[in-house]
Amino acid sequence: MKKIIFVLILALSFYYFLTDREDQELSKDTQKTEQEENPKKRGEKKRPSAIRESNLAKKTKTKESLLSKEEEEPIPPTNEEVLEHLQNIFSNTYENVTKKESLLKAEVERSTQTGNKKITTYNNKYENSKQPVDILWVIDDSGSMKDKIKEVSEKIDLFLNQFIEKNVSFKIAVVNTSRELLHDGSILNSINYRDDRGSFNQTISEAFNLSVSGNGEEQGFWSISDFLDSSGEKFFRENSKFIIIVISDEDDGSFVYDDGRERLMKTQSLLDKIQQYKTLENTELYSIVSFPPHVAKIAGIRYAEMSYLTKGLTADIKSDFHQTLLNIGGRITTSKKEETSP
Repeated sequence: MKKIIFVLILALSFYYFLTDREDQELSKDTQKTEQEENPKKRGEKKRPSAIRESNLAKKTKTKESLLSKEEEEPIPPTNEEVLEHLQNIFSNTYENVTKKESLLKAEVERSTQTGNKKITTYNNKYENSKQPVDILWVIDDSGSMKDKIKEVSEKIDLFLNQFIEKNVSFKIAVVNTSRELLHDGSILNSINYRDDRGSFNQTISEAFNLSVSGNGEEQGFWSISDFLDSSGEKFFRENSKFIIIVISDEDDGSFVYDDGRERLMKTQSLLDKIQQYKTLENTELYSIVSFPPHVAKIAGIRYAEMSYLTKGLTADIKSDFHQTLLNIGGRITTSKKEETSP
């Protein structure tokens, strides 16, 4: 009897062993089939080449996105591009060109790219202008500007005579870089100048006779913006040209915040503000600023950039101020001739 029981137990054990083995084989076959159908479930790592291809695709997509953005939003000129443009101006514009040809024939166009060369072109496109001009002087009132401000007040008559001789109507306002509207906010004009030149000259001298008591924070951009907010409506005439003349031996330091965060007002922000009153086609900014080799850095780069963007001119504050005023006045009182078909 014992032998029979032992044989039965042995038979059952062998049966369960075979059944369990078949289940294991079936499970392995099922897993293998699933892995073949869906390779990701195998947990395999990407090949190095696949990773490179993926990264390249991402970079290409990012580059295409950046290119698309560049097409939508033009990138403003870099400091290096502005510097190169200004060096062309100093080498080729009025201080030197007028020695060879008439002031009314001189014009410096923007540099154009031809292959690997940048070419500055000159065209005789100017004639006397009859368009009225509204002029805002922005004067740096820091202590280092004392002698230069005195020179401006003494020679402003040379500048204004060009408007009278060519019968160009003008209005003048003066602000300092400490964001103050000078001479009680009075706006001077060519009628005052014609009717009583002596009184006018006295008034303009007082307006330019700054106390040079500024706080050292030259905020020319903010001074222009504040003037537009307070006086823009009454200052501008219909169809007039808006002229801004900045005189400073330092760069603009117009901060957006007063809490110590040093973020300067963008040049585009100032351009946007100006366009609330005048089109850029009728706006020119002339900057008389520090420029190498007289300074170790480009002190007037932000003002110079505004001149570049508005097709104005930039002059070296250390150059002959008499000639600089004549050059700027001559440029303002001329306009482009209308193009005629050959």
